[in-house]
Amino acid sequence: MYNVYLTDNTDLIGGIEFIIPESSLSSRTIVKNIIAIDCKINWPLHYLFSPQVIENFNKMFRFLLRVKKAQMDVSSVWMDINHISDIKLRILAIEIRNQLLALIGNLQNYCFTDVIANECNLLMFQVEKSDTYTELQTALTEFQSKVMRQLFLMTDKISTFFITIFDLCEIFSKLIHKSSSSYIDTSLTMFKANLEKTIESMFNFLEKFETCVESPDVRNLLTNLDTNRYFRNKYCTS
Repeated sequence: MYNVYLTDNTDLIGGIEFIIPESSLSSRTIVKNIIAIDCKINWPLHYLFSPQVIENFNKMFRFLLRVKKAQMDVSSVWMDINHISDIKLRILAIEIRNQLLALIGNLQNYCFTDVIANECNLLMFQVEKSDTYTELQTALTEFQSKVMRQLFLMTDKISTFFITIFDLCEIFSKLIHKSSSSYIDTSLTMFKANLEKTIESMFNFLEKFETCVESPDVRNLLTNLDTNRYFRNKYCTS
């Protein structure tokens, strides 16, 4: 059993790099799905940061990166929307943008404030009172487990809804940036229908899942994702 000596020595962790595993590369590779953080772990931290721990951190990193990317995609279209000459189309584009911004903004706040910040505070509390590496390993394992559970990285159905929303943010951004009067009318109308169908399916599923399982994590997600119940009042069937 190893004793713990807290230190401010940043050399304990070597340089951090972003890598793309060569084994995952192909003509159809989507970089944001495989990018990873790589760092050289020096003694004695290699006892804590096992390959599985690093992989769990990379799963969190890739998810949070996609949240941020989606937020940037939607935020980037404002000037292009203002240049849409047709007033009805401009209003439609603004409505879509506002819905996406609300979803992604609320999700981002939930991830970083309600989940990451809270769990980091709890982790640091456990670290400060730990005397052995065994206790640190337990604290780190619990931290990763709680964060991944609350981000729903291990819940396929919910994570699939998130990924669909992220993809829609990217599609909307490309649609607006490349807009032309010849096709944007039909494209925006079809996109809005697809977005509303996705939102309806997601919130109906979350409502039913929370009711059946009585999950505090899903309840907290719903409260943060739809603070004023706008989406549930508009789209939920029950």
